[in-house]
Amino acid sequence: MTSASHAPAPLPDLLAITPGRATDAAQQEALVRLVGALGAACGARLGLVLREPALADGPYLELARRCRPRVAWLALHDRPHLVGAVAADAVQLGFRSLRPSEARGVLRRAQAAAARVGFSGHQHDPLADLAPCDFSTFGPVFATPSKEGVLAPTGLAALRERCAAAPHPVYALGGVTAERAAACAAAGARGVAAIGAIFAADAPVAAALGVLAALPSRGGHNT
Repeated sequence: MTSASHAPAPLPDLLAITPGRATDAAQQEALVRLVGALGAACGARLGLVLREPALADGPYLELARRCRPRVAWLALHDRPHLVGAVAADAVQLGFRSLRPSEARGVLRRAQAAAARVGFSGHQHDPLADLAPCDFSTFGPVFATPSKEGVLAPTGLAALRERCAAAPHPVYALGGVTAERAAACAAAGARGVAAIGAIFAADAPVAAALGVLAALPSRGGHNT
């Protein structure tokens, strides 16, 4: 596994974002087993974004330590101060998080200066605010239950515009399935990010492999 204190690992093709339901020991054990299965099947093409906002730092850190050896690429959601402790590859920020420049300062103090900074972006986010990031997600591209009544789907045209204008790689997020992944890549997305398409699937590993099969493999590349 890579260490955040050295050169950053290449970006994965698929970001699997955990749904935030690992709130007790049984759910955490199930998540760790699933993460292990995903990592074994998908290899370096899959990255895990550990998004568990209900957990305090202690339980979250323990969960991250259990997930770390099971995946080739790991991002911690909204916890830059813990990145160095698990040699994570990135931190994923949101609109409630620290600003990217502030998160980089935390990463330096946490001896994780080489870790990447990502941002969960939406259509209304000014590109200038995302410029300091190394990658971002953009969505929801398609309708998704998690954003119903909150954000309208942007569609592929808006994704294409964001990918062309962004100063870093962009991942399509929101309602992206294996059937839609190729269209997102054709619109310029570096890859796709998924929550329900993987973690709510009847067969999560098969779902992840299906998405990857629809995407061009960019292994070993950072863009």
